[in-house]
Amino acid sequence: MEELDIYLKKLKDSIQVLMKEYDHLQKENKLLKSKIEEQKMIISANEEKRNDLEQKIDTAKLGTQNLAEEDKIKLRERIDYYLSDIEKCLALLNS
Repeated sequence: MEELDIYLKKLKDSIQVLMKEYDHLQKENKLLKSKIEEQKMIISANEEKRNDLEQKIDTAKLGTQNLAEEDKIKLRERIDYYLSDIEKCLALLNS
């Protein structure tokens, strides 16, 4: 009977250690998830900045008289992209 008590105590101690580790891992997981969300927000902000800079570059390219044919095509594609986004927004507003 005493052996059984010893075995049960060891088992209980092991379970307590596992529970502590589990709690610690849950806290760490929560922290890592919040860091991921922060990084996603930073990435989103950086993408917006990049898009703004690309727009400014495109606008600056418009100022030059001698646009290469390739640049004209790229500019036309970007304008078409922006127009499609505007059309989507208008469609959402109208629905």
